Amino acid sequence: MLNPGPGEKIIPRNFGSGPFGYSVNMRLAKTFTLRSRSVGALKPEQQKPAGAKTTTAASDRLYKLTASVFVFNLLNRTNRGAPIGNLSSPFFGLSNSLASSAFGVPGSSNAASNRRIDFQLQLSF
Repeated sequence: MLNPGPGEKIIPRNFGSGPFGYSVNMRLAKTFTLRSRSVGALKPEQQKPAGAKTTTAASDRLYKLTASVFVFNLLNRTNRGAPIGNLSSPFFGLSNSLASSAFGVPGSSNAASNRRIDFQLQLSF
């Protein structure tokens, strides 16, 4: 009843609760170490005689390539939004929306998408 009379029992403020939600996220990464040969290395026949000043070439360079995958909501569970609290609505007490992302998914302006998979490659030198 929208307008209870005197003495009628009313629902207390903040009485209900929203639907339960959870999300399982996972990140996997693998780093590969790559070497480049030193530039300007002398062949044996090009080496200078003993006692002569030699210039050493730059040492081997290390490059690292990291491949990673990040999965948001691995179990693909639909998390419902807060229920409608308007007593005059025919949908009172029902959730008709999705919950916003619990972890603030970067680049996501929509409600919590069910499953999202991001791939990333990173080269370090």
